[in-house]
Amino acid sequence: MCFIRSITRAAFSAAAVLGLSAPVPAESMAQTIAEVLGTPGVIWTAGDVTAITQPDQAHDGKDCLRINPRGNNPPAGIQTELMALSVVDGYYRSEGLSNSTTFSVAQQKFTASSWKALHILASPGPLVMHNLGTPDRGALYLDEVQIRPAVVVPVAEALDFPTGLVSFPPTPNLRPFAEPDFAPYGADAALLSGPVEFSANLAGPRVLK
Repeated sequence: MCFIRSITRAAFSAAAVLGLSAPVPAESMAQTIAEVLGTPGVIWTAGDVTAITQPDQAHDGKDCLRINPRGNNPPAGIQTELMALSVVDGYYRSEGLSNSTTFSVAQQKFTASSWKALHILASPGPLVMHNLGTPDRGALYLDEVQIRPAVVVPVAEALDFPTGLVSFPPTPNLRPFAEPDFAPYGADAALLSGPVEFSANLAGPRVLK
């Protein structure tokens, strides 16, 4: 059995969507975004964020990042660039336990209330996290964000084709991976983001499912 998950990436200007500034330097906050989130070496751009250094406000008991609510003109958020298919983990919550706010990560929507775990598979390109809530619905808090490259396997292995039956030329439209949490059968799969060509060595009639 094979599985191909289809994804679509919208084309947009990050600056226009987020109102992004340059990467936040140390002098403008007590810490950089990378330091607050625990992502050393990652360059983040941001719009309307605050470093929170109160231990009782953070998931790790040290600090966290607050994305301030300002509606959609434009929404506040952070962004970095992913060079490969990646697994993104972290924790998020809203301003208070009685409030909730909607936010998006890599075009997937979530609702924040108390601390919850974030665990997604994100395709290469801009990784955008922004607060979709209005000013009266509270801020979004992020903490302990981790980004790592997804485990990659050959296309034939991910799609369970017999060895030598089908060959795929290199293409960014098909990204095979071995991340059980994101594969429907708990092993591997592939993300499909556009047309894909392949050749098959068929000895007789075959059915492609």
